[in-house]
Amino acid sequence: MDFNSVNSWINLNSKSVKYILLGFLFTLISACSTKGNTKSDNDLQVISIGEVTKDIGDNLITDRSEIKLELTDSSTLGPIDKMIMYKGKIYLLDIRVTKSLYIFNLEGEILRRIHSIGEAEGQFYLPFDFNINQFSDEINILDVRQRRMLNYDLEGNFKSQHKVNGQISDFASLNKDNFVFHMDGRQDDPTEKKELLQIANKSNDSTFLSGVLEYGSTDYVKIFNSLTFSNERIIYMQSMHDSIYMVTEKEIKPIYSIDFNGHNIPSEIKGKDPMDFRQALMTGDYYIVQGNLFESDNLLTFSWERTSKTDSETIEYVWTLFNKNTDKSLSLTMNRFKEKYGFGPAQFAQKGYFYSVNTIESRSVSDTGEEENPTIVRYKINF
Repeated sequence: MDFNSVNSWINLNSKSVKYILLGFLFTLISACSTKGNTKSDNDLQVISIGEVTKDIGDNLITDRSEIKLELTDSSTLGPIDKMIMYKGKIYLLDIRVTKSLYIFNLEGEILRRIHSIGEAEGQFYLPFDFNINQFSDEINILDVRQRRMLNYDLEGNFKSQHKVNGQISDFASLNKDNFVFHMDGRQDDPTEKKELLQIANKSNDSTFLSGVLEYGSTDYVKIFNSLTFSNERIIYMQSMHDSIYMVTEKEIKPIYSIDFNGHNIPSEIKGKDPMDFRQALMTGDYYIVQGNLFESDNLLTFSWERTSKTDSETIEYVWTLFNKNTDKSLSLTMNRFKEKYGFGPAQFAQKGYFYSVNTIESRSVSDTGEEENPTIVRYKINF
């Protein structure tokens, strides 16, 4: 910019010209300043993972309350793999032990257990994931073994079922009729790259959009809560993948990049055949995403693990908190965190609160040796 020219113009006798040019100069400087501080829509917010802290602060968790789940013959839970709070009810999925979906009220009283094993209508063999469709007020349960979706009302009454195409790992509803599906990358050749997310109709026989190109071998471990709805949007993370995505009906867009500071898994490792791939992970110094992806207005949380080069049996589980406003992250050793606060990483988030399950060690045991049911912990994070 030629400031001498500007000064000569300012010194003109015409007041109107003087004010016009001063206004132009102010606008130009403001525009330049604004341009320098504006992020492009294509810029990814980087989550830089630093040292894992074992020093867990006393004021990290605030506004804590608990919902103790009652224990009856119909409500004995195994590990809680997925949790959704919706319209005054708590929906809990236990895939590994009871193969059931449980419905509790906010006082912790059992309302319904959905558990009907078999091939007949309304029955399932393996409820691998579930979803609350907020557009139709339906519960959708994915039976991965029979490749079908079972639909229930919010009280747990069976309504209908339909077949779904392909081997699906996780899913979420985008509207009443369309879903986003995480397709299991181990199908066909796992050493090839493939698009792992598909936006399709509820039967997954008409695909509108696909994305997240990654090696299929990265799906060899099931991670929980990797495709989640919180803070009014759907977000997704893939095990051994470095980006976090936002999913809408029109796009699958990366919004965060995870920098493990030299411990991200390189492509040449991911492209190996399954046996060599697992061996490389066991003997390498890599960090692996483990899901539990949730967010509030200010925070994003997720879990990951790291292995030891010298001892492949040693695995350390870590929970990362990321402040979206300050770009700062805090990575916590889960063992230490559980010892201090008595619960694990977030398994749900809603309206600024996070929800977790208390640890086995914090549960009491009756005189007959019966362990009490889990307790849901509701809290805010001060970071």
